[in-house]
Amino acid sequence: MRSRNIPGVLSALSHSQSSTHKTKVAVAAATLAATLGGVLSAPAAFTCPSSRRRATAAGSLAMSSRASDNGGVYGRLISVADAVSLQSGSGGPPVAFVDASWHLGASDPDADRKSFEERGPRISGSVFFDINDVADKEGKNGNLPHMMPPPGMFSAAMDAYGITNSHRVILYGNDHSALSVPRAAVTFLSMGHGPALVHAMQGSVDDWIAAGGAVEEGPLPENLEKKRTLRVAEDLVGWNGAAATYCASRPKNILSKAELLSVVEKVASGEDTSTYILDARSAGRFAGTAPEPRAGLRGGHMPGATSMPYVGLMADGSNVAFEAGAELSATFAGAGVDVAAAGKKFVVTCGSGVTACHLATGLAECGVAAEDIYLYDGAWCEWGGDPDVPIVT
Repeated sequence: MRSRNIPGVLSALSHSQSSTHKTKVAVAAATLAATLGGVLSAPAAFTCPSSRRRATAAGSLAMSSRASDNGGVYGRLISVADAVSLQSGSGGPPVAFVDASWHLGASDPDADRKSFEERGPRISGSVFFDINDVADKEGKNGNLPHMMPPPGMFSAAMDAYGITNSHRVILYGNDHSALSVPRAAVTFLSMGHGPALVHAMQGSVDDWIAAGGAVEEGPLPENLEKKRTLRVAEDLVGWNGAAATYCASRPKNILSKAELLSVVEKVASGEDTSTYILDARSAGRFAGTAPEPRAGLRGGHMPGATSMPYVGLMADGSNVAFEAGAELSATFAGAGVDVAAAGKKFVVTCGSGVTACHLATGLAECGVAAEDIYLYDGAWCEWGGDPDVPIVT
């Protein structure tokens, strides 16, 4: 079980599963904490490795009392035109462009990496961030895709890329079907990168080219001083415990299965009326009438969850460009989710922890405070694969 930068202790969980499983969950829960800092929160000054912490009641989620910081001047979502202007130099922080492309169901899992390395077009000077490689693969997480990386691994990757804590990071996809740009943005934010410095570009490389942005084509140059792509097993050997210039913090507002079990129980029973559990999967998968794309997973959803397919937040069928704020709020409202209500908390989940980050981004764009948004990182890959957790159809 991964170390978490959170104080306090969760009470033992009580649910209607097997006694053996209840014992296991209770033991696990007793070692976890109930308080997590904001996934996308903005501390007054960068601190490492500790993060801000607040005590809460056992099994509950911490509540914010301040408005969301959605990224300062440029916002968490940045237009292609603004991104192009930053490439040409604005006199502000140094800028790093990061291709975070990943396509669900690709026949070649390295297709996006190969496209970046061998062909392009890619934004000039950009680096490639692989959410499946810069990820926690230890222990039980070895069976789960693209889990949040350990801080030391993330720091080592940033050092290899030449990205510092003061860089403005603009993440983009190679086309509009790239699914992982919001996930990569949430990863940077969860690792402690400043919220005013992390942006998801609202367009593809083709849109960038149409706006006059500089690109490269053909193979990457060799013998570069800094990495443009990397593989953890080959390029970050010895990252664990190695000194790093970049300073990442432990992931914040990331829920484990044991923590979420406690929340689900309280929400489903009506004890907790202040928390939404939002599921970004399709309505068919939520209902259990459509098959899961990964073998061995049960269909259905968590008790008390609300179906909130991420595609409803996106513009014109894109996976990278979001609707405007008013449309986002209307989409949430259509699912019975009041993003403006005081005192609400939001747990986001999906199939593998990727499109839940679209929901997290949409909530933040609607003004929800960062520390009121929680990501269940194991997602349905973990929940749907456990025969002992509650599922309804």
